[in-house]
Amino acid sequence: MSSALSIRDLNKKFEGAKDFVLKGISLEVNSGEILALTGESGCGKTTLLRTIAGFENIQGGSISILNETMSNSTKTVKPEARNVGLVFQDLALFPHMTVSKNIAYGISKLSNTERKVRTDEVMELTNLTGLEKRYPHELSGGQKQRVALARALVAKPKILLMDEPFSNLDEILRVKVRHEIKGILSKSGITTIMVTHDSQDAFSMADKIAILKNGKMIQIGNPIELYNQPQNPYVARFFGEISIISGVKKEGGIQTKFGLIQLKAAKNTIKIGIRPEAVSITTDEEKLKGKVNSIQYLGAHFEYQVAAEDGGEHIHLRSQHKLYEISDVIHFDLGIDRLIVFDDPSEKKI
Repeated sequence: MSSALSIRDLNKKFEGAKDFVLKGISLEVNSGEILALTGESGCGKTTLLRTIAGFENIQGGSISILNETMSNSTKTVKPEARNVGLVFQDLALFPHMTVSKNIAYGISKLSNTERKVRTDEVMELTNLTGLEKRYPHELSGGQKQRVALARALVAKPKILLMDEPFSNLDEILRVKVRHEIKGILSKSGITTIMVTHDSQDAFSMADKIAILKNGKMIQIGNPIELYNQPQNPYVARFFGEISIISGVKKEGGIQTKFGLIQLKAAKNTIKIGIRPEAVSITTDEEKLKGKVNSIQYLGAHFEYQVAAEDGGEHIHLRSQHKLYEISDVIHFDLGIDRLIVFDDPSEKKI
């Protein structure tokens, strides 16, 4: 596949600041891919999006779109000359303009005929046909989202940038709109880079996810890779509930505070990541054990927090029925093939 966006060793520092906000960022996005940039607040993901758009200069490295250099340490192509589509967090629709006029705003230099053809095409693509004369206040949240997307697509941009596109939607509408927008993006075939702090947005929308921390790229991969093969505990925690426990290599497996896990490891001391779906309750008293210290009812299941004997570590396990009370001892087994072993669990480097 051809490259739509190429970033090489990008460094960014704000004027007057001591530290770089982006440090050695490199990534490649293929044509037609949807990439989610994610991470905790302040990690640099929105700043990275702004450098791609051309709103921020960089102090090192380069940004290329369709093999054309847009930014490096000596050159910055202006935002309006990059032909990049933008969907802002607040959507930025003009309240005094109809849907069709909002969409056509960015192509005002075209002839009336071409402008109408383009507008009609993108309205059909985004399922807005029939809403041409409505104003933003007359639209639902999902319809407003599609108008903002249509306005970005009508100019036929090289790539599309979206900044927290679903943050203003409630959870029920968010799920519906994510599905709609992903369908539109897939149908259009446009390369998309989306900033989100929500792991569910990233999982449901993206072909690839790039996770940032403290201005550094920590891991890039598809959603399945990031969930099942996180490179460190930080990534593991970001992409789903997980318990991290300590283990020491012993004969026959790894000794933990919950008992012996029959697991091979390359190093003497490791960390083990355990997601709730890897844990199963058993009556076999030879298996691992812990004491219940909290119970939550979450609708589809009960979730138990089970502590080790010294209370220093805990894991989570689930059951469809309430089988235990606080302070009860639970015996449990682990799906060995579903455990995540961190041979180098240190997060100091990131």
